[in-house]
Amino acid sequence: MAFPEIIKTIVGILLVAVVSEAIRRLYFHPLAHIPGPKLAALTWWYELYFDVIRQGQYVFQIQKLHKIYGPIIRITPKELHIEDVGFLDAIYAPSMSRRDKYEYQLRTLRVPGGVGTTARHDVHKKRREALNPFFSKRNVLDLEPVIARKVDQLCKIIGKYSSDGVPINLSDLFFAFSNEYEDP
Repeated sequence: MAFPEIIKTIVGILLVAVVSEAIRRLYFHPLAHIPGPKLAALTWWYELYFDVIRQGQYVFQIQKLHKIYGPIIRITPKELHIEDVGFLDAIYAPSMSRRDKYEYQLRTLRVPGGVGTTARHDVHKKRREALNPFFSKRNVLDLEPVIARKVDQLCKIIGKYSSDGVPINLSDLFFAFSNEYEDP
């Protein structure tokens, strides 16, 4: 087979693969029946356009989509957005059934191997069980005054920067706040 024929074959195979995946996402995917823009169901480029090209307008676009399509919409090939708070218990309430977390979204937190970013249910359960004693009602109540002092300190820092008119990196400030601990 000549080199141009190999290129044509590869391009043909890629084209068939792309078209097949597009048809699967639009018509045979488990989320295919959920309303939303077809482009969002096909690719993440829809999200990228509003977040990068339109500079952070994706959250506002989602609000517009809810007005068009209703309270539950498909916003990417693998994600839904739900506007109705009535669904919160059904989605986030503790369940006796096993639920693995969505790995793609956990990667955005950039804490691989953390308790909160463990995708597999059984591994997360083991890690969480090791921390459960720290979240008993008694331990949480003992820490309440410490947390209140830290919140006051945080508010003073923000107030100082605000009154001086100096920008502050809130990501660094909140990271430091959430990771600092002192014995009560």
